[in-house]
Amino acid sequence: MLSLPRPQAFVEPLRTASPPIIAPASRLAHFLSTVLLNLSAIRDHSRLLLAALRQRQAEHYLFRGVGALVLDAALEWERDYVAFTVAFPMADFLLKEERDRNPRFAELLAVRLSSL
Repeated sequence: MLSLPRPQAFVEPLRTASPPIIAPASRLAHFLSTVLLNLSAIRDHSRLLLAALRQRQAEHYLFRGVGALVLDAALEWERDYVAFTVAFPMADFLLKEERDRNPRFAELLAVRLSSL
């Protein structure tokens, strides 16, 4: 199973690097809040859906009723996913712009992503 690195794998090095990878601190704070969006909420929702699917699979040899689980999840997650999809283009732009103009940030991304 593919496991993406937790946001902290990127955040901690950005906050503690000396000299800073992204400076000044106010720019780093804006960058992190824009790029990370509400990923922790999205991850939480995904974990809940996965747990519900696993529970349903454990209860029934023939896996049925997935539609109801997905509908419940969609109704519960609506606000977080709408916020994510609306803000994603700007987050994607800022991430790519920083990667392209900041060699130290590009190196951090390469190192963290290569461990996948």
